[in-house]
Amino acid sequence: MPTEPFDIREIFGMSEHEEVSGTGTTRVVNPVAFMRSGYAHCRMIAEEERPVDFLYLEVNNSFEQLIARKNVKGIRMTEVLPGIAESNPEFIEKHRMVVESGVSDQFELFLKGVNKWLEISLYSPQRGECVALLDDITDRKRTEEMLMQSEERFRLLFENHSAIMLLLEPDTGNITDANHSAAEFYGWPIEELRRMRIQQIINITPDEVKSNLEQCRISEQNRFLSRHRRADGSVRDVEVFSNCINIAGRELLYSIIHDVTERKYAEERSLAVFITKQNEYNEAEKARRQLDKQYQTLIAASPDSIITTHLSGVISSISDIGLEIFGASKKSDLTGLPFATIVYPGNLQVIEEIFDVTLREGLVQNREILLKKKNNTVYSAEISAALIQDYNGAPLSYMMIIRDISQRKIIENELFHAKKLISLGEMASGIAHEIYQPINNIGLMVDKMLMSASKNDWSCKQEIKTTSEKIFENIIRAQTIIDNIRSFSSTDNNYISSDVNINKSIRNALLMVSEQCKHRSITLDFKPEQERFPVTGNIYKFEQVMFNLVKNSMDALEEKKQLNILPFEMKILIRSFYVNNSVVVSVEDNGIGISEKNMEYIMHPFYTTKEPGKGTGLGLSISYGIIKEMNGEIRIKSTPMGGTTIIITLPKTVK
Repeated sequence: MPTEPFDIREIFGMSEHEEVSGTGTTRVVNPVAFMRSGYAHCRMIAEEERPVDFLYLEVNNSFEQLIARKNVKGIRMTEVLPGIAESNPEFIEKHRMVVESGVSDQFELFLKGVNKWLEISLYSPQRGECVALLDDITDRKRTEEMLMQSEERFRLLFENHSAIMLLLEPDTGNITDANHSAAEFYGWPIEELRRMRIQQIINITPDEVKSNLEQCRISEQNRFLSRHRRADGSVRDVEVFSNCINIAGRELLYSIIHDVTERKYAEERSLAVFITKQNEYNEAEKARRQLDKQYQTLIAASPDSIITTHLSGVISSISDIGLEIFGASKKSDLTGLPFATIVYPGNLQVIEEIFDVTLREGLVQNREILLKKKNNTVYSAEISAALIQDYNGAPLSYMMIIRDISQRKIIENELFHAKKLISLGEMASGIAHEIYQPINNIGLMVDKMLMSASKNDWSCKQEIKTTSEKIFENIIRAQTIIDNIRSFSSTDNNYISSDVNINKSIRNALLMVSEQCKHRSITLDFKPEQERFPVTGNIYKFEQVMFNLVKNSMDALEEKKQLNILPFEMKILIRSFYVNNSVVVSVEDNGIGISEKNMEYIMHPFYTTKEPGKGTGLGLSISYGIIKEMNGEIRIKSTPMGGTTIIITLPKTVK
């Protein structure tokens, strides 16, 4: 369906002109000039009824910076971007398709003429014209390329390293991969090693093999001495270092094997040296354990999550508090994973910057970031990072202290929301002041015309009377809508609860969304069982609840419409009725529905199933709080692709 024409200024709530205080003059205010995104408004040029080019009508500074060219207004697209028709023909084609179809589009494109990756959103404000919003995503694309190169470097390091390396399945002992050094040491080709089990190499019993494998899996890193058999039948003494690693979602044991046959032979010939070294090792191990015990005590006492990672960003340890915050049941759920797996995708660059600054400066404090829990719930956190060094000062690992600041963010968001509503209330007051007078004048003129028709006995006075009545109805409707906006946006929390007719509150809320539903071809129906349902509460707060629920239903219907191949009738039904001496209000739609895994978290603040930028995740949470204030309950029933029903139960007012 073609989009409704609109001006970009509507998005900002700004007009083209504003009055300069005290002067009586106006000045031009162009909101697009302050946008970070590139903005370009153009008109399609057709020759012989065939589109051939576009003419730029208006652009902002950000657009001119993106294309590295000034003063492009009034110039054709093919002149502004020479060679664009040959290097990126799809750029012009997508503009043409949006203009002709009226359907918005969004895509990513490497624009060869400016040597940049761009994220482009297109829409048609009116027939024959197109508006483009462009963002430079070159850095993000480079980061993605670097990640792919990092994985390739790991593969090259594994295959070409001089140390003997094996990858094993912990449960079976199957060798899943081996490097060239392993093939050279054992005497079997790599392909044959991949078909073998570690039990064919280690000269111990199967039970001992299983015990060693289990120990490697449950500990951060396991070091042990063993004896390995080679293809020629010889047996060598080896030192094995193993730890868990996650590759492509599979938990594997990563083992590095050192041939210590000669060293062990020398140790056996010099028992005194061996005992001395062993004693030193025992003392060092004792000291290490003491320090480790102190470290673990410190971690256990901390109210914040503490995570250590390797320099590569792989998680090596996590505190018990960290497990609770991330919703994990055991440490192995997180250890061995890249830290990036618990970072919200849009903040991957932030964590890369934290690692980079910590490596260079040794410390980063109180950096805000969005993280993910095991169930993919996103929450706000504050990270402080420190670089851990060895005795020689060389970088060893990172320590991350993570504080959950979700509640703080909720409070900040509520304050910000309150300020926005105050601004909306002030704006609504201004609108009422400016609009009421012209509306009253219209009413007086219509009334005067009606009187003249009656006095002079005009032949069409009945038609004038009928038309006048409709005009008066719309004048009253406009005044009611403005009053509802002012009341709805009020942030005054000192309202005194009173007896409220819940049907009136519902109708007031529906007035604010009824036109939107008509434009989207959504059937909005309200069926009260009776005209009055008295409850105790705040009529304006309940209007906010109904407004939020209906808006959610509208979004759900739009999502389903985008996924459905066949058209369907989009419906929202609101009912009010009595059940067991309680007032029940239900909001039912036949939209996309809510999946079972999301039902548990749908009432949580900041949890949203909508696309980024289309929802704050606060609507249902705020509605839940308002219903609780009215001593009521709110329940959700939903079927994926079948629809959702919100049921509100409130106690009836006792006279």
